[in-house]
Amino acid sequence: MDIALTAQLYQVFLPQPAKLNLATAADDIHSLLELASGALMAAGEVLKQTKQHLSRARFSDWLDKNDFVTGDANKLIKLFESFGNIYDDLTTVSPLSLMGLLAPKYGTARDALVDMVEEFRKINDTVTTQDVETLRKAHSPQPKKAQAVVKMVGNQPGGTGIFRLEVKSPELANQIDTEWKQSGCSPDKWMEFVLASTHKIQDIAQVVLGRKIVEVSELSELDVVIDRSQNINNLVGVELEIDDFGQVLPSQVVECLNKLRDLDVSLDNYSNPIARRLHREERATVLAQLKILAEEYQLDIESLVWRQHLELARC
Repeated sequence: MDIALTAQLYQVFLPQPAKLNLATAADDIHSLLELASGALMAAGEVLKQTKQHLSRARFSDWLDKNDFVTGDANKLIKLFESFGNIYDDLTTVSPLSLMGLLAPKYGTARDALVDMVEEFRKINDTVTTQDVETLRKAHSPQPKKAQAVVKMVGNQPGGTGIFRLEVKSPELANQIDTEWKQSGCSPDKWMEFVLASTHKIQDIAQVVLGRKIVEVSELSELDVVIDRSQNINNLVGVELEIDDFGQVLPSQVVECLNKLRDLDVSLDNYSNPIARRLHREERATVLAQLKILAEEYQLDIESLVWRQHLELARC
C-alpha cells in the first residue's frame, strides 16, 4: 500500500476549475472515491504499524497528542485488517460500503466478500459497490422475534419438578397480582382455583358453543348463549326465538322444554326410590323426544338447553 497514492488527488483534481461537467462527473466521483479508499487503507496500515510499535497506553497517548479520535483510528485499522489483502480487487468499491461492513454483526458478510473476490478473480471480473451492498443485505442479521409476554419455565422431563411463569408485561403482571391479593387466598390455593375455573369454563364452552375458547373476546359470546339458555326456565307455554333471525320454536319443542323444566323442579319431591326411577325414565323419554324434534326441525336445541346436551348425546 503506497501512501503517495493520495498525492494523485492533488495532481489530478485540485488544479481543475470548479465547474461541473455532467459528461465526466460520474467518472470523476468514482476516481475520487477510489483515491479516498486507497487513502483510508493506507492510513489504516500506518496506524496498525504505529500501534504495533507502541504499547497500548502509549498508542492512546500518541493518538491524543496528534489529534486523532481513538474510535476513528480503530475503524481504519479494522478496515485495513479486513480488506487490505484484497484491496487491489476492491478499488472500484466505495469506501463507504466497505466501512459499512466493519460492524461486528457483519462478520459473515466480510468473510463472504473475501470468497466473492476469489470467485471473481477466476472469471476476470471486478467486484462493484452494488455487489458489496447486495452481499451486506443478504448477510444482515435477522430481526429478533418479539418475546412472549408470558414465558413458562421449568418442569422438564427428569428435572426438579419446579415450574414458574415469567410475566413480562407490567400491565398483565399487575392485574394478576391484584386479582390474587383481592381473592384472599394463598398463592397455591389461588392457582388451584384459577385452573379449576378455567377447566369448568372450557367444559361449558364445549357444550354451549361446541368448541373450546382461546380468546378473552369469546367469553362475551359464551355469556350471550348462556343467557338465552337460562331464559328457557322462565317461559311456560310460549313461543321462543331461537336466534337473531327470529326463527320461532315449534310448539312441540316448547312443550318438551317446559316438561324438562317441570321434571327438574319436581325431582326433590320424590323420596321413594321407585318413584325417582320412574321420574328418571320419564325425563329420558322427554330428552329422546326433544332430540328427535331437533333433528326434524334442524334446530340447535343443544345450545339452548346446554345442561341437557350431554344427555341428548347419550339418548
